Amino acid sequence: MLLDPKITSYQQAFGNHAVQRMLREKVIQAKLVVNPPDDEYEKEADQVADAVMRMPEPGMPPMEPEKEDERSAFRPNPSRIRAHL
Repeated sequence: MLLDPKITSYQQAFGNHAVQRMLREKVIQAKLVVNPPDDEYEKEADQVADAVMRMPEPGMPPMEPEKEDERSAFRPNPSRIRAHL
């Protein structure tokens, strides 16, 4: 996203701190411009977002694929199920 060229011209004329104060106090309002999807910055942002979404949560061990014998240990064994009447 890019800032409106007016904001950039205000920053050049009055200084960044003054413009930040005006934005914070709602004297002026920034108009954000969205880059086109094929823009290099949008592509980079998409790549970073994909990488972040694939990261494990902090403190969680990475998941390993389960083996078939591990999955079968949690399946009920029909010969051991009894009806309770």
